[in-house]
Amino acid sequence: MSADLHDGFGRARWLLGLFLIGLLSGFLTCCTAPLYTAPPYTADSGGISTFGLTGSPLAGPLFGLAISLSFWLHKSLNSIWRLLGIMVASALADFTAGLVGYYVFLSPVYPAHLSLGFDRFGTTGDYAGSLIAGGFVGGAILFLALWFLLAVPQNWPRFFLGFLIYSLAGSSLAVLGWALAPSLGAILWHILNFFHLDKSTAETAQGSSYAAFYSLYVVWQSGMAILLGVLLPQRPEEFGSPERDTAMNVLRLSP
Repeated sequence: MSADLHDGFGRARWLLGLFLIGLLSGFLTCCTAPLYTAPPYTADSGGISTFGLTGSPLAGPLFGLAISLSFWLHKSLNSIWRLLGIMVASALADFTAGLVGYYVFLSPVYPAHLSLGFDRFGTTGDYAGSLIAGGFVGGAILFLALWFLLAVPQNWPRFFLGFLIYSLAGSSLAVLGWALAPSLGAILWHILNFFHLDKSTAETAQGSSYAAFYSLYVVWQSGMAILLGVLLPQRPEEFGSPERDTAMNVLRLSP
């Protein structure tokens, strides 16, 4: 009984750690806004630049680094190759999700004017299809990469179930994160503005997708991080089959 209780606390700490690291990763992604925002920060000057249009290209690498460090500390990851692989896969997932979302938005078959109540910060709800498709693709790529790079033992029913859940969660969290722009996004914008990490005016923020991207990053990354702890094996010894480790032994850090 005590062993089960200990395992329960261990799993709770693991899930909490993943949630917090995802939360931190999301917030750090928000902090990169000034890197992709060109002054002057006014509604009429084009100051929203690339961040207000496409978000931060560092979202994927930062999330991948956060996940890699989490599994490293959990002793489920002991290879530089795998660590870098997760970062690259996360960057690829974010980039591909953006492309898919952009294609869906421009597609003639896209059902226009799907209102999700994003009006406060200038969005119209027309991004719903893009968020669903992009979130699904991003989640799918990330889960596939992690399943391979962490050398999870082949359990096909568990793999397909996890793949489906994680991909659908990617869509759901993307929509939820964007929809929270008037509340969570506004709070994050005020925090960043207070610390001079976002120097845009309130007028610019309300006329762009700044706040929507802020809430999207925090919700999506924290939610998808904790889901990894639920869908992937809990114990470090469950990772790493000898067959998959053979090609990576040269780059191992641990003795």
